[in-house]
Amino acid sequence: MAQTMRVADAVGRVLGDLGLLQIFGVVGSGNFRVTNALLREGAEFTAARHEMGAATMADAYARVTGDVSAVSLHQGCGLTNALTGVAEAAKCHTPVLVLAADTAQGDVTSNFYVDQDALVASVGATPMRIHSAESAVTDAARAYHVAQVERRTVVLSMPIDIQEEQTQYPAARPTTALSLPQPAVSHAEVQTLVDLLDAAERPVIVGGRGARAAKHDIRELAETAGALLIASGGGRGVFEGDEWALDIMGGFATEGPPPWSVRATSSSPSALRSTHGRPAGIADRRDAAGADRRPCRGDRYAQGR
Repeated sequence: MAQTMRVADAVGRVLGDLGLLQIFGVVGSGNFRVTNALLREGAEFTAARHEMGAATMADAYARVTGDVSAVSLHQGCGLTNALTGVAEAAKCHTPVLVLAADTAQGDVTSNFYVDQDALVASVGATPMRIHSAESAVTDAARAYHVAQVERRTVVLSMPIDIQEEQTQYPAARPTTALSLPQPAVSHAEVQTLVDLLDAAERPVIVGGRGARAAKHDIRELAETAGALLIASGGGRGVFEGDEWALDIMGGFATEGPPPWSVRATSSSPSALRSTHGRPAGIADRRDAAGADRRPCRGDRYAQGR
């Protein structure tokens, strides 16, 4: 049976039901109620001294666990304080949900007012928002799913006046879950990789951020192919402890590497790029095959509903 409750409480309920377990943040008047609602649903809250620290902790937690983590922030200055951490998470495709209070609708004279949607979009994060009391549960669920399925850093702005309105939970308007596309690797692609590894004199497998979830499979492949292992800057530590691991590549690599054939396993092909615009740590004679763990995506959520 549906219950009547404040929007802030309903947002906490739906996110808890979807599986959000960890929140980092700095609590103020604008995000106090939604944070408490999440705690009642069983989430764990880690307080930070500064909002940027909260954002970077959420980024690290999501990278290591693979789960969506949350950052709870006050409107305006709370979000601007966190922006460097939000930008880093967005650039690394980390599934972080930023729960940012926002000034009341139309209150552009508030000292806390900033254009939060434009602000977060400028650093590569995905702006979404609570549009009304009626759509609040659906809006929150959609933001969570976008972070989870599309591996985005999503900033959900929650106007403080809407947070105080009444709504129904479960919502009359059902939430729409996004389906995770299943990766499909063709026989031809596998054969191309086999041929590259077979022909390579000194094969090396490069692991980026996306390699963490498959590091055991990658190590098995390397052992079978007689390949060395090396991590990108974002994947540092992914092969730690392996006797054939060369630690790290890119801007941290030693100059003058041998001509390797490379299998890249990263969250982004750009992980193979150095600041000089060429594949880092790979000599001019090279063959490379890349893999991206993120599903293909568009920007259909960037403008809100």
